[in-house]
Amino acid sequence: ELDLKEFDNDSPDESTLMEKEVFDACYFDNDESRVTQELVTKCNDVCRSRYCCFGSYRLESSCLATVGENECELFALCEQMITKDGGVVKTFIELDLKEF
Repeated sequence: ELDLKEFDNDSPDESTLMEKEVFDACYFDNDESRVTQELVTKCNDVCRSRYCCFGSYRLESSCLATVGENECELFALCEQMITKDGGVVKTFIELDLKEF
């Protein structure tokens, strides 16, 4: 079994796992039947700490400079959860209504 404590934060293994976690929680491939409240909740949970990576997110100042582009890129799918007014999608209906 892989012990993540052996790796530092910049290791490719941990970033690969993080990217997979974001993908599993947030990817729905434009298949509206996959857009459920559970998907929205899981995606928000995974993305919450990195919404600050996106300029469109207005509830907090940008963390791109502190976190770094590489880490923010792992959370690219999270940007779909940001609303036009800079907040976060809370319901699957809101997400469903967004155009991708």
